[in-house]
Amino acid sequence: MNRARGFTIVELLIVIVVIGILAAISIVAYNGVSSKARDSQRKSDVAALTKALELYYIDNGNYPPGSWAFSDATTWTSLLTALEPYASNLPKADPVNVRDGAAAQTSSVYSYFTNTTGSAGTPGYCGVTGVRQMYILTYRLESGERKRDAVGECPTSTLQYGESWYRSSKK
Repeated sequence: MNRARGFTIVELLIVIVVIGILAAISIVAYNGVSSKARDSQRKSDVAALTKALELYYIDNGNYPPGSWAFSDATTWTSLLTALEPYASNLPKADPVNVRDGAAAQTSSVYSYFTNTTGSAGTPGYCGVTGVRQMYILTYRLESGERKRDAVGECPTSTLQYGESWYRSSKK
């Protein structure tokens, strides 16, 4: 008598479930690695930008114009053009580069702000006396805690952004 060879339906279901579990674990692990890689890129980008901004300041006595330049807008291209002589391979955009609504504080974009007012009689943002004597770079990390680096003081504001930021001010 010939018996049919093959797998039972229960054996096939067990194999399918095991493959599904392994696939789910792989996808979760890949997403975690991807977000950490993008965060590493963001930190590297911010370091390159701060270096270029400080070199620009040394040559010009102020920071480049840009009362909110965003990496998903043409204002960012203008900022990069101003910084081009000071660094190569500046970041064209955040690795995700998607703005959620109008606020940069809740988005995955880079943003740059510099003060456009400020005099001895009427200090501007962060109490700075002088136009373009301070800047703020904001960026959003996907994993880990927000990072806040500040060079200089800002007694008039504590910067309550929902993302990481780097700030420098001259007095």
